[in-house]
Amino acid sequence: MIRSALYTSNSTSSSAYSYTSVPTLSQFTFSEPSHPLLPLQKSHPTTSLIKSRVLSSSLPSSRSDNHHLSLSLEGGGMRGSVNAGMASSIALLNLCNTFDSIYGSSAGSIIGAYMISRQMCVDVYSSILVGNRLFLQKPDLIKFAARASVNSKSKDNYEATGMNISYVLKDVMSAQGLRPFDFDAFIANVEGQPLYVLSSGENFTQGIFGAEDFFDTYSEEQGVKYATRSKEDDPRGLDSGFFSCLASSMVVPGAGGKPISLSKNGEEPKMYCDAFVYEAVPIRAPVYHSNATHVMILRTRPSAAPLKTVPGFYETKIGKYYFDQWGMEDVAEWYAAGGQQFRYLEEVACTSEGLLGSEVKIPPMDVVYARPNLTWEEVRSITDTTKWRSAYVLPLMVDQDIAEMSPLEQKEKIVVQGIRDGFVAGYEAMKDAAGATLPDGMTSSDLADLLFPFREDYDPRYDVKKPIKVINNY
Repeated sequence: MIRSALYTSNSTSSSAYSYTSVPTLSQFTFSEPSHPLLPLQKSHPTTSLIKSRVLSSSLPSSRSDNHHLSLSLEGGGMRGSVNAGMASSIALLNLCNTFDSIYGSSAGSIIGAYMISRQMCVDVYSSILVGNRLFLQKPDLIKFAARASVNSKSKDNYEATGMNISYVLKDVMSAQGLRPFDFDAFIANVEGQPLYVLSSGENFTQGIFGAEDFFDTYSEEQGVKYATRSKEDDPRGLDSGFFSCLASSMVVPGAGGKPISLSKNGEEPKMYCDAFVYEAVPIRAPVYHSNATHVMILRTRPSAAPLKTVPGFYETKIGKYYFDQWGMEDVAEWYAAGGQQFRYLEEVACTSEGLLGSEVKIPPMDVVYARPNLTWEEVRSITDTTKWRSAYVLPLMVDQDIAEMSPLEQKEKIVVQGIRDGFVAGYEAMKDAAGATLPDGMTSSDLADLLFPFREDYDPRYDVKKPIKVINNY
């Protein structure tokens, strides 16, 4: 098993765990096994649990079974449109209430939030973000890459804002935004079906932000507006609340601006950036934080997609430069050594193994591979698989024949097709559990075309000019 091999070292020293004492990812190759998805998904124990909950009409926090089912959403920038399609199929099949908790990584946290508020705003991808220079500025990304290649030792705190995260929060989700987020519905649902937003903090600390962080010192006098405050509005001068937690999950190193400084449980504030650094595919957090027995994961990459295992320019230059300039030197070295790539490999390997239907041993949340200053005793403890928890893991993903979408994709037709592909993948996998049927002669692909049309003569910029309140069904 690849994760076992990567933990192996020829060194028997009990001294600090160093980069030179572990093998590099370039020594290994990983090709995700190619399995027929639908037969395995339909017969999976997680699907059976969903079906039993549909039949019993059980609700979150009121179950007749002793299981905990988490829904996890991977990110991936514009590739998140695939997840938006899958989430839409879950909503259409009326399966939202079968989940006990929702975990979001990066763009997946936004989709998860709209799922809790029961608003399926998939056109945020197809009509608002696509082709929108207020959101994506590729020249800024190129400028940061150039600085990283030339000034690798610089700590001038240059902020790259090629991906404008504040646009998504303030201009799309706010009360005056283009797709106002329904906080009333969110509050009504999040207590029984919590949303957890993942983020990556300094000193290898993973952020798992929930309702207590979204609303902070929420009270009748302050109202829900407190959840959207920025540090300019906060009497303590800190970023806090729901939107700040979402932002912390989406600040892509070298693209999304500076890290977000957040305080959790009254502790000293820590800097946080995109969740993909420590947990791109939320599989560890549901099991170790919520004691999930079953996890359904919405993945944005196609099945059996090739995985890069050798640190490239982004890891060794851009990512390292970003973390160095914000004083996270240990994370910078770990990132350049391929630490994030290794963790992603672990997560994909777990989902691929989980597809076969047996319980999977889930690696702990602790960062270990290439992490500096760990003793061998600590390494052995973290990598002792007898201590790892197990869960049933069901991945939903599009077929391997479908091309992988770029995280920076800006062509509307490709984004809309990604939504359609995600919808079909989710619908086909879950329709039997939901007891759903279509009219004779109609396919799920036909339904996706109807729900998510692409109009050659339509200018998506029209939607950027008009707010639309999306009605929920909570």
